[in-house]
Amino acid sequence: MKPTRPTIRPFHKAFTLIELLVVIAIIALLLSIVMPALRSAKEIAQRTICSSNLRQWNLMVKFYLDDNENIFPDSGTPGLTGWNHGQWWIQRFKVYGYDDLSILLCPKAQLQPEYAPGDEAVAPTKHTECWGSLDRPPAAPVRQWTWASYAPNAWMMDPRYHTWGAPVQGRAPETLFWGRLDKVPAPYQVPLFADSRWVDVWPDHTDVPNDQEWGGSGGSGYMRTVTLTRHGKKTNVVFMDGSGAGVDIKALWNLKWHRQFNIGYRTDNNYNWPAWMQ
Repeated sequence: MKPTRPTIRPFHKAFTLIELLVVIAIIALLLSIVMPALRSAKEIAQRTICSSNLRQWNLMVKFYLDDNENIFPDSGTPGLTGWNHGQWWIQRFKVYGYDDLSILLCPKAQLQPEYAPGDEAVAPTKHTECWGSLDRPPAAPVRQWTWASYAPNAWMMDPRYHTWGAPVQGRAPETLFWGRLDKVPAPYQVPLFADSRWVDVWPDHTDVPNDQEWGGSGGSGYMRTVTLTRHGKKTNVVFMDGSGAGVDIKALWNLKWHRQFNIGYRTDNNYNWPAWMQ
């Protein structure tokens, strides 16, 4: 029998330590190039979803206005007295379609803060960002929490009926409120809904920002609830004409929040903004 020639297997030389380190370095370099682009793409996607959510809120308000002769909600909630923690709009707009609870929350503000028994509203923390309001009978048949990271410009409301007092909740004369959409002369300048840390917002041109975004001091007023770094020092806003924009947090003082809001009161030329807002 003819002898067979043994099979000679090729010899594979193992990687040296230096070669492995070179490969690892190349992978690390590629990741350092790709990761910022991925983070940027993620940020853009989150901002887009957030803007889409706010536009859906604009539609719900429009449906409400179509059914109510262009009159915005008043501050009263049937059966509730005292502070109602946003129930004046939550219960009014709920029936117009936020079965999809995801539109209540910006993708970057979905963690719920802790609350204690007896709480009816809870503010966010640095690590949670969304706020909560407890639905209460008789306005709502079931006591359940509404969690959200958006809020309406409360100056929209019609102050004539079922108010918390005159001036409304002790905030301002009735002449500051918009009341009706068809009475807003420049709706593209007036915020309707925005990113927010509280159940409703009442900005005024005299408001002062804190020296820090979280845990700071020296500030006053409700503008602090919408000056956020959630989207790279921009706050997403949908306006009364249905348009939307990411507004620089300093430029929030240039929007017409209420009828007598002085949009030239605080500008880059006449105000020393805190470092975190620069």
